[in-house]
Amino acid sequence: MNLKSHEYRARLRWEGNRGQGTASYAEYGRNYRISMEGKPDLVGSADPAFRGDPGLHNPEDLLLAALSSCHMLSYLALCARKGIAVLEYSDEAQGVMTLTPDGGGHFVSVTLHPRVRIRPGDPQALALELH
Repeated sequence: MNLKSHEYRARLRWEGNRGQGTASYAEYGRNYRISMEGKPDLVGSADPAFRGDPGLHNPEDLLLAALSSCHMLSYLALCARKGIAVLEYSDEAQGVMTLTPDGGGHFVSVTLHPRVRIRPGDPQALALELH
């Protein structure tokens, strides 16, 4: 069985060296730039809780956005293949990060809350099952 594969590339560049690199935790910037060929750059920073710029997306934002949008696009494709017409889709994703004593952290949960409206008469039970 031949499986198709897709390759993705991203270039990440830290832009927070204010002259002394990371010589002091309090002094270096958390901003970064992600570049992907042929697409606009994504400029981000750490969460403000980790001394980041509150006006920029942080990795936690991007993780939630990636999970939510990946679920949505997969769901829309499954519905289309099963003949279910999705008319509206929205999601309110939530993530919970637990901080560790050393100042790090990790996600302990991500919950998606998709709301979907399908074409009247399409099989609602199947639409729910496809999630």
